[in-house]
Amino acid sequence: MRYKSNMTEAYKKVLQGQLKEKEEVSMAIGQLKTTIENAQNLLSALQGKGEDYDIEAWIQAKITDAEHGMSAVADYMKNNPEASEDEMEESVDLSEAVEMPKSDIDNVKSFTDRNQHYEARAYICARMKDSRLKSIYNEVGSLQDKYNKELGYLLSRNVRDQLDKMVLLPKMKRAFKNWKEIYSSI
Repeated sequence: MRYKSNMTEAYKKVLQGQLKEKEEVSMAIGQLKTTIENAQNLLSALQGKGEDYDIEAWIQAKITDAEHGMSAVADYMKNNPEASEDEMEESVDLSEAVEMPKSDIDNVKSFTDRNQHYEARAYICARMKDSRLKSIYNEVGSLQDKYNKELGYLLSRNVRDQLDKMVLLPKMKRAFKNWKEIYSSI
């Protein structure tokens, strides 16, 4: 995720004229070399374990995220070299996205209106068929409910905000064409 973020930031700076072309290219090349090296090391380690070896779900999720990020950048660079940042986001996010029905968005809004913010997010995750993320939101919500005084509202809120920003929003963009409407309802 760090490399994807750095590449995105570098690209934004190039669009804004804040980086010289050589600096941006040099940075991207270094990051890609590191990514290749890490991928080769992981591939060797996993191949050495054999097909019966199980990896933890979070490891598979990180590999999937990395693959999605690299594929998105590669597709963009190949197909849209002159597109703006917003066009890049839309072209990547909408390739396999569908519309979330209005009734589902209304359900999300009703959770939010009843101050059931974790339930709203879990509902969205269920519509994306992401049971892992749904469980995470449910657990963080349960911890807040159970240990609000000890855990502190701000701690659980920060966890929720980071999950929204780093995990839920990117997944919603890939899943739903109307992700902006959905996101504004939570």
